[in-house]
Amino acid sequence: MLTEKEHIIKRKIILLEKGFTAKKLADVIEHEHQGTKRPYTRQQVTKAINGYALNEELHKSIVAKLGVSLLEFWPEIYGDNTVSHDAKVNELNNAVN
Repeated sequence: MLTEKEHIIKRKIILLEKGFTAKKLADVIEHEHQGTKRPYTRQQVTKAINGYALNEELHKSIVAKLGVSLLEFWPEIYGDNTVSHDAKVNELNNAVN
């Protein structure tokens, strides 16, 4: 089982393999969502990549841009289909606090 730090490193490797840095991806997503009902800031995208923002809609925007699955990018959150996303988020939040 990977540590949280190892998951972050894996996500950053995927970013690089797809031709992005965290900043570049954040800028693209921020720009694409400007003027929408749910705009995302560069800070929110960066926090999601680093495991601190657990917004499923934002996660879906990120993986759609990268062309990977939620499971591939966030296996620690989306890896066990028997537990809901909200339960995983609560579990991770409790571990951080």
